[in-house]
Amino acid sequence: MPPMTTQTQTFTDPLMFDLPADLQSLRDECLALHKFPRGAMPEDTIAVANAWAQHTEDEPWAIWKARRFAARLDALPVPLSPGEILIGKPQLIDGELPAETTARLEAAHKTLETMPNDPGGDLGHFHPDYAVMFKRGVGGTLEEIRERRAGTDDPEKIVFYDSCEMAMQAFGDFILKLAGDCEAMIATDAERAETWTKLADICRTIAVDAPTTFHEAIQLMNLIMLAAWYAEDHGQANYGRMDQT
Repeated sequence: MPPMTTQTQTFTDPLMFDLPADLQSLRDECLALHKFPRGAMPEDTIAVANAWAQHTEDEPWAIWKARRFAARLDALPVPLSPGEILIGKPQLIDGELPAETTARLEAAHKTLETMPNDPGGDLGHFHPDYAVMFKRGVGGTLEEIRERRAGTDDPEKIVFYDSCEMAMQAFGDFILKLAGDCEAMIATDAERAETWTKLADICRTIAVDAPTTFHEAIQLMNLIMLAAWYAEDHGQANYGRMDQT
């Protein structure tokens, strides 16, 4: 058996990591966000206040939390930028808010003063079960929730399953809304029409069905994280072992 040899690869020139202009712009935008404190998201507070204004004393708390989740997702601003091949960055506003927004925000805070203290989301690290969503998708998960709901007459379980259905349906609707936003980008970014069409198709798929490609799976994972962070207060939710997932 011949002796084993080791090969050392050498480079005559420095390694360069030049990015295409679109990706460089996205990178610069991301780095700029970290130079300042987190910006405001007034739409979120206003959405919660509007949802709480509809709360009644006989509404189960789990149903209220599901409505709150749905309202926050519906109001979540997700701007789209040229060069993106994965969408899902929230819009945070830095600096002084417009007078009209400030007035709405002040009214929202008055409404929220009537809401009991809420412990919010998890205080520790939280890892969503991405594997389940990859296997069943939003539609399959909704189907299982409805089957379990139909198979019980326990009032507490019925409330739980109703709240789960409301939240999961809102998540699917949110993804469909993003699909429409991607299609709308074609009018202002015709040069990348093919990319926006692909992203719209991906969103329409994962809004209902389980992902079947790597791109679909990564996009679904990113939107799960977005929903966990900004609609359910799981501030320390994480991607976990992405290589294994």
